[in-house]
Amino acid sequence: MSTAKTRNPEKDSRNSGIFISGFCWYAVTTCRLLLDELAKADKQERMNIFRRYFAASRYNRLLIQQALVRSAQDKSLVSKVKEMEGTHNKDFIEAVKALKRNGYFEEFLIAVKEEDEAFKDNRGVRQEDEQKMTLSVKR
Repeated sequence: MSTAKTRNPEKDSRNSGIFISGFCWYAVTTCRLLLDELAKADKQERMNIFRRYFAASRYNRLLIQQALVRSAQDKSLVSKVKEMEGTHNKDFIEAVKALKRNGYFEEFLIAVKEEDEAFKDNRGVRQEDEQKMTLSVKR
């Protein structure tokens, strides 16, 4: 599980950062998470960086959803939604590639597992709420 030998952000100049796209209603902006920030951080700090990455990703998904909902009234937004989704997905794939190339992928997988567990916990809460709502409607 040792990844120290491959951590050299200067070595891979083709991808010197991980991009988190931010969507400002029509305009796509990109926030750059530098690999040298990961290199300078200890393991716990890197986990926090990955958590921030996931938080930014969730926020971007909300913005995409907002544009999608608005597209019901404004058909011109449909192409923007597709563009935003494509950019969001491409950025994630590129981030994973950069993490693999630079030796941070194993730590990233730990953060992925943590994120997945949070989704499972939230699903359970939502299911309980839905059951309560269903019971209250039946009464």
